[in-house]
Amino acid sequence: MVEIIRGIVETKNVRKGFLEKLFVFGVPGFAACLSFLEIVMLIKNKIEGKDVVNYESFFSCSQFLAWMVVGLVSVYGPWFVFYNPIMCFCWILKILLEIPHLQYKLTVLKAVVYFKEIISFSMAIVFGLFVVVSTVVDRPRNKREMNSIEDPLVPDDEKAEAEVTNLVNNLSIWELLTFKFVNPMMDIGITRQLDFTDLLELPAELRAASSYEKLLSSWTVEHQHHHADSSLLRAMSNAYGWTYLRLGLLKVINDSIGFVSPLLLNKFIKFLQQGSGGADGYILAISLGLTSIINFFCKFHFYKIGVALYLLYTQVNYAFLSGLAITVILIPVNKWISTRIANATEKMMKHKDERISCAGELLAHIRTVKMYSWESLFTQRLVERRELEVKHLATRKYLDAWCVYFWATTPTLFSLFTFSIFAIMGHSLDAATVFTCVALFNTLISPLNSFPWVINGMIDAVISSRRLSKYLSSPEKCSSAIPASADLLKHHNTETNVNAMAVILRNVCCSWASSSIVESSMILRDVSLELQKGIFVAIIGEVPWILSGSLRDNILLGEEFDPRRYEEVIHACTLDVDISAMVGGDMSHIGEKGLNLSGGQRARLALARALYHDFDVYLFDDVLSSVDSQVASYILQKAIMGPQMKRKTRILSTHNLQAISAADMIVVMANGLVKWFGTLDSFLATPYSTLSKPESSRVISSTFSEKNKGVSVAHESETNGLIDNDSVVDHEEQREQNSVEARKEGMVELSVYKKYAAFAGWSIAFLICLSAFLMQASRNGNDLWLTYWVDTSTGCSHTIFYLTILAAFGAFNSFFTLGRAFSFAYGGLCAAIQIHADLLNNLIGAPVSFFDQNPSGRILNRLSSDLYAIDDSLPFILNIFVANFFSLLGTLVVLSYSQKSTGFIVLFIAMMSVVGFNSKSVINFGTPGLVGLALSYAAPVVSLLNGFLTTFTETEKEMISVERVVEYIGIPQEELHGSESPHSSWPTEGNIEFEHVTLRYKEDLPPALNDVSFFISSGMQVGIIGRTGAGKSSILNALLRLAPICNGRILVDGFDVAKLAVRDLRGHFAVVPQSPFLFDGSLRENLDPFNRTTDLRIWEVLDKCHMKTEIESIGGLDIHVKESGASFSVGQRQLLCLARAILKSSKILCLDECTANVDNQTASLLQTTISAECKGMTVLTIAHRISTVMKMDSILVLDQGRLVEEGNPEVLLDDKLSRFSRFAKASNM
Repeated sequence: MVEIIRGIVETKNVRKGFLEKLFVFGVPGFAACLSFLEIVMLIKNKIEGKDVVNYESFFSCSQFLAWMVVGLVSVYGPWFVFYNPIMCFCWILKILLEIPHLQYKLTVLKAVVYFKEIISFSMAIVFGLFVVVSTVVDRPRNKREMNSIEDPLVPDDEKAEAEVTNLVNNLSIWELLTFKFVNPMMDIGITRQLDFTDLLELPAELRAASSYEKLLSSWTVEHQHHHADSSLLRAMSNAYGWTYLRLGLLKVINDSIGFVSPLLLNKFIKFLQQGSGGADGYILAISLGLTSIINFFCKFHFYKIGVALYLLYTQVNYAFLSGLAITVILIPVNKWISTRIANATEKMMKHKDERISCAGELLAHIRTVKMYSWESLFTQRLVERRELEVKHLATRKYLDAWCVYFWATTPTLFSLFTFSIFAIMGHSLDAATVFTCVALFNTLISPLNSFPWVINGMIDAVISSRRLSKYLSSPEKCSSAIPASADLLKHHNTETNVNAMAVILRNVCCSWASSSIVESSMILRDVSLELQKGIFVAIIGEVPWILSGSLRDNILLGEEFDPRRYEEVIHACTLDVDISAMVGGDMSHIGEKGLNLSGGQRARLALARALYHDFDVYLFDDVLSSVDSQVASYILQKAIMGPQMKRKTRILSTHNLQAISAADMIVVMANGLVKWFGTLDSFLATPYSTLSKPESSRVISSTFSEKNKGVSVAHESETNGLIDNDSVVDHEEQREQNSVEARKEGMVELSVYKKYAAFAGWSIAFLICLSAFLMQASRNGNDLWLTYWVDTSTGCSHTIFYLTILAAFGAFNSFFTLGRAFSFAYGGLCAAIQIHADLLNNLIGAPVSFFDQNPSGRILNRLSSDLYAIDDSLPFILNIFVANFFSLLGTLVVLSYSQKSTGFIVLFIAMMSVVGFNSKSVINFGTPGLVGLALSYAAPVVSLLNGFLTTFTETEKEMISVERVVEYIGIPQEELHGSESPHSSWPTEGNIEFEHVTLRYKEDLPPALNDVSFFISSGMQVGIIGRTGAGKSSILNALLRLAPICNGRILVDGFDVAKLAVRDLRGHFAVVPQSPFLFDGSLRENLDPFNRTTDLRIWEVLDKCHMKTEIESIGGLDIHVKESGASFSVGQRQLLCLARAILKSSKILCLDECTANVDNQTASLLQTTISAECKGMTVLTIAHRISTVMKMDSILVLDQGRLVEEGNPEVLLDDKLSRFSRFAKASNM
């Protein structure tokens, strides 16, 4: 059955293909034969002496050639250079020639002739429509509807891509001139969306690498000959001078041909005025077309001004100087405006950079900002920077409006003054002179208006090249690192075996500043150190680097995948249990900066990457601070001290006492100086062994004993089953939500244009369109009035009348042009301001899940490049598009008015056929003025269409930015309004109650909190412990409504937090986040952003947080804090965040492991400070260190999102069967 059906289908396809070929090849051939027979009959009549009209011969020959070309293209289309263009052009040309020919034939009252012409015309129409319809129906659908069974093994698209890529290498001159090599890529674009792989390869000489080599070679020669006086501009001239010279020659040819058209136009109008016959009309008409074709090939490559002025002089004598004077006066004005625009742009970009920097800071710490309820603070900071940016943007746009006004009104003013002076001088205006001058005006305006920008560009280029030349001529800085040798170190230590050493430091001083530094800025002073190969060194004293990609990619980081080594590394770093809980395993997508990983997971991921890459020396910067004591013990034994690290030199900066006990050498540092250096045995006998608390030496000794017995604490915990797949499921932060940015296809929707108009204001949009319409109408009216003047004026008696009307049109045009320019500037500013305000408010109000799903770089792109396009690029190109649209519309209206009988499109075609008529009354073109007007308007029609399509495409491209921003304006928002409003002093007691709370970060993920219930009474200090990913941070996320709960409720002093506005809720809590956050500004602003506290209180709290001395030494509260708090270490930032929380004086304080990155001594002091300063406050502390929670009133032990234990830590520690007791044992308590 299948074979029968297939045979029927194939038969139908064969029949269909045969009929198509018969029609496509047969009709043109038959029609060409008929046209050839008609030519033969005309020749016969001519030989017999009969009267043969020239038009008949011209039309018959053109029909024969058109049908022959169509036939040849049908047969040899795939191999013919101009396949599609000629097929379309010849068919359209035939139809256009048929229209005036049919009109002429209908005047001959002969039935046979009438019937013949109707059949010929219908045949051409039907044939063309058949070709178009068959092409549209057959081409794209066959490929789009192909199912997977019918797919070829090698897809056609891939073959086409290869053809496109290789096609550029072997191109003929015609293919280069006509861009035929782009056709295969366009064919792919018809069937599917183009990808980057479909794009054409650049020729080798145009690629960045080859261009770099060429310029570098030229610069090297330049530098060798001129040294300090080297010029980058001269080097560029030597490298690319001949290339630009060739382009310049093409530009000269292009400009020269451009001036031929007005001269030919002058001759042609005079030819029509004189009523001459013969072949001159054909030659002039064909020449006009040829100049456009030749100009096309040279176009894309300024002696224009001089030539144009000379030609104007030949037409109107010295009258052109009046119009020139107006333009010359505008040159310094344009120069002044361009300078002001440059200054405004520089200031605008400065404030734009500040705004983007602030926005980037906000997005990088959006979770912390929401915890603090600082949305209004950062909104105000961004709005202030945006206002400064918009201030200079407005200056730029209004100055731009003046430039647009001068550019648009200059042609009208030029013609007004020139023709006025010419008429006042006593000359009479004729059509040839007027419209030749109009064409020259249009040629002259562009270079005159561009002149100031050209000068500015040249000045900027020279200045930039000089600065670059100075930089490139600067001496290269030699590397300060030199190979070490025994001779070099002999005078330091004669017993040093250099070959046995991995690291040797001799009196090293380091600073982040330049070499000319003061002692106070040094971070290391006179450090001398010798480390043997293969030893483990612990330095007693921060942020993992995570890429957006899969977890495996982050570990491999470009290295080849070795399954055995990879498995060993992830097991040593305890990532195997985390990976087993992830939905996608190790191929799960990790968000930007590891947003969907916990702090401990990020640290272990960075450690795994270091271990996987086989190095001789490893530097670990406090990698144990972000993990709990169990995990720290395990990765210390299995990773840092594991079998993979044998004979490796490991340097660990840490506060972890377990690492000290495992180290071969210990270095004690303080204030950039090495205080002590030696082995563990020697360290136990020094005062430094006490570190932070009396029991520290006991911990070290105990651990040391365990090490000597060969049984590590981590190993014991492993055998006891504390670390296994069942004990940990990463519900807390495992959110596989990083979505790939959506890619839209097709045109920008009309609704986007409507929204942009709404942002600008509908009244402004209407005013812009009205002023643009009236501006073009007044300009067309000006030209029509000139036409009327030259056609009706018989002397100089009415010159004042004509000049007055002409001046009125000029004044109206100037007024409406000014209105269009400034209304467009104002509308663009309104749209930019409103879009930014809406985008910022909606981003600030978005839930935290939105920022987890979308990388901050993508969001920042909306606030930077997309917003810049809306501010600047879109209004600029949209203005030009609107001008081109109304200019094209005005041109079409004038052309239609100039030839009412057959329409403006027929004018050019009919003109070429009528000039040979013996009878001049067959088709009446009207007056010479209308003919000149039509020709002067018809000549640039192709250019106008090209400009219209180009600006439309560019406008749609820029509108994509509006579309992307509008998409973000519509994102879901947090609940900013609650059904209940507590008192401003709430919470007054600090009672917290969780009732059967269940929380999920995503519907398809297991719950992060599962039926959690507990009650914390007022004034209690509660510690929350558990393994990484057990759900500790989810407690805070639920309490602060950073993530919505799906079951249960949370009560604070009797209020259901779900019924409160989220910002009011968070604003009444004090929080110290896991990632400390300081923003760009003064330290006082960071500690008290809303100015609610006195300086005396701030200093008091800083003193209690042990930061007063440090702050006083660097300048006090007014010091400038760098972005993200880069002025301070991570530990200092946490201390400042604690000070900020204490200053808030809230009844509830939430601490997310604020002691993770400080040493034990400081951690102990912090706990004392919290106990003293937070009396009467309810304190929730998420802890990794057991010592942190031992002084708490109660602890919550979480595992797999469930509350498994609750009670006093001392009581639970005495219970040997409790989870907390086993946890404490694993951490050497």
